[in-house]
This record gives sequence, C-alpha cells and structure tokens, in this order.
Amino acid sequence: MNNLLYFVKTQNIRTDHRVHKELKSISIKCTSLKVIYNSNDDVKLSYPSKKIEIIGGAANKNFFLRMLGALVFTFKCLFIASKEKEKDFAWVCDPVLFILVYALSKLGYKVIWDHHELPPSWVLENSLLRKLFSLSYKESFFNIHANSSRQEYLESKINYKAFNSAIIKNLPSLGDFKEREFNPIFQKLPNDKPIAYIQNSLIKERCGGEICRALFDLGYFVVHAGSSVDQSYMKKHVTEKEMSDNLLLCGSLKLSEINYLLELSSLTLVFYRSTSLNQKYCEPNRIYQSMALNTNIVAGDNPTITNILKDYPNSYIAKTDGSDVDLIVEAIKRTESVNKVHYQYSDYWEGYADDFEKVIKS
Repeated sequence: MNNLLYFVKTQNIRTDHRVHKELKSISIKCTSLKVIYNSNDDVKLSYPSKKIEIIGGAANKNFFLRMLGALVFTFKCLFIASKEKEKDFAWVCDPVLFILVYALSKLGYKVIWDHHELPPSWVLENSLLRKLFSLSYKESFFNIHANSSRQEYLESKINYKAFNSAIIKNLPSLGDFKEREFNPIFQKLPNDKPIAYIQNSLIKERCGGEICRALFDLGYFVVHAGSSVDQSYMKKHVTEKEMSDNLLLCGSLKLSEINYLLELSSLTLVFYRSTSLNQKYCEPNRIYQSMALNTNIVAGDNPTITNILKDYPNSYIAKTDGSDVDLIVEAIKRTESVNKVHYQYSDYWEGYADDFEKVIKS
C-alpha cells in the first residue's frame, strides 16, 4: 500500500500550478492521496482534503505572525498524521516546515521533502536553526529540489549531500497550451501600442518600477497578471497618470488567459533583483511558458535564468538584474532589432514520470 499525505502551505492554492501538477503526478503513483493545506483562498480539489486555518493566514507579511502560523500549521498537521492508521508516505512542501519533516519521520512516515525554494537566510545563518534544518534534511526519506543550483547551495551550507534526491523543475505540462481564452478585461488593451506582458512583478523584488519606466519610455502598453502590486514602490519610478494610461492590472488569470496574452504581446520581461538567493536562483514557470509559445523574452542576468535561455533564440539577457533602467531599455531595443524565429519547445512536466515512480515506489 502506498498511502500519501500531502502537506502544503501556499498563498493561493487555486493558482499554485506546481502544486496541482504534483498532485496529479502523485495520484497516479499512489494508492490513496489526502491533501492537508493552508491557503488564503479556497478551492475544491479532486482529492480528499482538509484545510487548516492558522493565525495570520498563509505568507503573512508580519514575521512573527508568519512564524506563529507555521508552528500552528505544523502541530495541527502532526495531530492529523498521528491519527492515520497507515503511516506510509508524507510529502511536505516548504523549507520552513523542517520541524514537521523531522516529527513526521519519527512518527514512522517516509518523508518526501519538496524544497520549492531555499529556506530564508535567517534559518541558515543561525547555528541552532541550521542544525535543526540539517537533522530534518538527513531524516528525510527523499529530498526534491527545484533546480541544481539551489540544491548545491543548500547542501554546501548544511555540509551534507542527500543520498536520495531529485531535481524537479517547475516545467509546464503538455496540456497547458491547448487553450487560448479571452478575458473581458482584455477589451481595455489598446490597438495602437505594442504590448508587454509581466507577471507578479510590480514589487521591488521583481523590479516592476524599473521595468515599467523602461517600457513607458519606449511607448509600450503594459499588461500585468497577478496580485503582487506595491503602489508606494511603483510611484518612485512612474506617475499615477502613466500607470492609468499605460498599465492594465488583470489580477489572477487562468493559464489559458495567460497563453492568449503571451501570444498577443510583443515581448515579456522577467527580472528578479539579486537581493536574496531565492531571487538569484529562481526558475519561474513563466519563462518556460513563454518559450513554449515563442514569445520574445527580456530577462535579468540571474545565473539560472541565463542558463535556461542560452539556447532560446527569441530572448535577450540584460546586463542587469533589473535595477538599472537604462540597461533594461538597451535590452528591449536589442530584442526589437532581431527577427523572431520558430523554436520547438520540448521540455515538459510529464518527463518527470519516472522520478515520481522512483520516489513513491522506493
């Protein structure tokens, strides 16, 4: 019997595409699957599930509320796990939940620790927390990482290399590109300006102010998907009138709607300010989605993004992480000067079928 409990704490489970892809892949390989989650939204899943309410919700901006929420989530999850008759597999998504990982292993579960990202720097810089994290890492039955750069960095910090591990990138699924869907809000898009698509980028960490400054100066209309908007930061780079005239905020969109926008747009921009290791080593799914749709991409010089795009002809790497407007402008102009060529994308999530087989059948 391969029964699996899936634990995840995510800001919006409805739009967390990696979680949905994982659940689908896991459900094929295990006998039974139960999802225990915390999220600021709600969704009817295709699997038995239990939503756990915590103080402050998921990803609270207040550090102490966020940590208190993680502890409450941990103890409630342990209570649920301890009542299970069959203690087979437990899949934990979140590097901060290392106490949950360790405790589940002591309850007799084979714990699969899914590191969607690196733990916060305060975990690795504190000797006690780093030791606890290392103990949990060693106790894990299997460790999964989003890319090799993050795994190598993490294991160098805790001075331990996992024997059982796999790299599972946030690649798109084969079915992600079958549909194009028009959202009524798209009626507000202009017909007389080139369109640039950005996603969850209107915050300092993703250089949205600098991106919009560069695009507005070059005559672009910007369409933004996602809820990451910091108005006070944006106003340091662009005026309210500029945003009103040249920026469309779409909120959360379905993949089919994003497909529509990416095909409509002249280019998309992806920048992550190199102020944290998760930013530096990020591999966003929208890079792969844009490649699959042959969209022109202008991106920052983060090492992982540079590596992804090295063979993609319709891209240009700016000589900045996004903090220099002039270098963003230069990159956009270089992209405009090159004719787009057809690119046959072939790297899909379904290619990880053997990895899921290996993890759950081990």
